[in-house]
Amino acid sequence: MTSVDEHGWVVGAVAPLPPERAYSVLVPEPSSVIDAVRWVAQAARFFAASLAVEPAKRYPAGGWPRVDRATVRVGPLAGPPGGGVPRGVVALCTLPLSDAPLVRARAAQGVAAMGGAGFDVLLARATRLWQLDAAPLEGEPGAALLVAALLASLALGPVLAPDGAVLGVKSCRDRLAALGSGRGAAGRR
Repeated sequence: MTSVDEHGWVVGAVAPLPPERAYSVLVPEPSSVIDAVRWVAQAARFFAASLAVEPAKRYPAGGWPRVDRATVRVGPLAGPPGGGVPRGVVALCTLPLSDAPLVRARAAQGVAAMGGAGFDVLLARATRLWQLDAAPLEGEPGAALLVAALLASLALGPVLAPDGAVLGVKSCRDRLAALGSGRGAAGRR
């Protein structure tokens, strides 16, 4: 278990995950603020998903930590199971992008491989990294991809997938749909 202070901020260092093990969202906003209320609303409205962040975070006097960690629980909104929304708990970390040169380099390779496609501009503006471990702490593998898509939709940043592809929100949704169609009725939780 990671130690946290009275505000819910992680105590100690946070190292970036290897890019092949994480969904990495590279965003222009330097803040590490986890706005759980906004995230919950975005998840419900645009992804038909429920979301919870632990531990609860507070940001007194408008400050925020340089680095942080949390766990994010996602699943479908109340109602019948399925609908392509994976269930799971994923580990999240955030740190300045300057602390993760390998992630930036891999993202640049992915952007170059696709000819830029506007992601070159987004990558040039990126200052903060949000990473979701691709292997969920519990639940379905698509849970990390869902949270990455959510963060990308909020922060307008590209997602570097573990396979090296650079994705936007639509590409994340397409991958989620492909994962959902591969689960079948017996695999739905």
